[in-house]
Amino acid sequence: MFIYCDTLRARLNMKEWNRRHHNKIQEVFMNENLDYHLLLVGLNYVKTVCDELREDDGLREKFQGDANRILRALEDYFGSRATKLSQETTT
Repeated sequence: MFIYCDTLRARLNMKEWNRRHHNKIQEVFMNENLDYHLLLVGLNYVKTVCDELREDDGLREKFQGDANRILRALEDYFGSRATKLSQETTT
């Protein structure tokens, strides 16, 4: 399970609570990173499914298409982050 928090205080509280329930919660993230982490979860899922579908070429190709779309979304995410950082450093 992944937990997303909207404030730093909520994240710190969840990380403390997580120590007692570490077997259920994998990580605690801030909401501002939600898109990025969901894309990574999706990409990891597609990789797992593709590894299991070695003998089903049609279905594996469908999932590989999904992986390509996720990778393009990650490229857009990092491109916009780089642009934002560049603008922040020039102002």
